[in-house]
Amino acid sequence: MCAKFAALNILDIYIDTICNNVKNNLLSSAEEVHWIESREYKPWVKTEIMDLCETIPELRSTRVWTLGKSTRERTLR
Repeated sequence: MCAKFAALNILDIYIDTICNNVKNNLLSSAEEVHWIESREYKPWVKTEIMDLCETIPELRSTRVWTLGKSTRERTLR
């Protein structure tokens, strides 16, 4: 084999070790970042929206003409 490619033979021997080191470092840093972000509680839906969802059954039982009565009075004037 040519002397130019002798360094590549050395690299072939240690390629598994190098790849495992890179993989382990990436996994350990990803676990640290995931732990920091996952412990903060961020709700997907705010409580105001959940309160509005609870009023939907009440709105279904009311008549449509009673909703927005004050806004209709303002627009008719």
